[in-house]
Amino acid sequence: MEEFSHPQPVLKVRMRPDLCLVMLETKIYMYSIDNGFAIAGQVEITPNPTGLMALTRCEDTFVLAIPHSTDSGQVMIKTQIDGGDTYLDAAEEPLRCLELTYDGRFIAAVSLPGKHIRIFDTVTKQMLHKLRSSFKNELVDQVRFSRQGDSITLLTPRTLHSWIINL
Repeated sequence: MEEFSHPQPVLKVRMRPDLCLVMLETKIYMYSIDNGFAIAGQVEITPNPTGLMALTRCEDTFVLAIPHSTDSGQVMIKTQIDGGDTYLDAAEEPLRCLELTYDGRFIAAVSLPGKHIRIFDTVTKQMLHKLRSSFKNELVDQVRFSRQGDSITLLTPRTLHSWIINL
């Protein structure tokens, strides 16, 4: 068993078989599970009070996506634990949800109020799909790709929407 203390409250934790990411409001700690939870890296980030982030689940690639600011729809995409930062203008409004495909090749971004779901290629930054939801005055709680990346689902407190997509 491992136990960690952090100088700020932990907002979110993301795990995959080789990594554990712990998000604080202004920093992300990356722990290597393969190396007994040794620190693999740290990322200083702009304030992220909601703890919004997405991480690839595939061990063969590293892609991390986090909002670049709280008042725009820009996303910072990291493709390496140290460095590899690129930026994507995913929406005009602040972001509500982010999700990466299993391999990190595609990202879905949902902004406030959640009427549009934009899907981008994380390498070319090209928008591939802009899906429109019929949610009325409901915030999107989650967005999830299927493992194969051929469908996407959005969840609100009362509604579930799914689309078949071609990426």
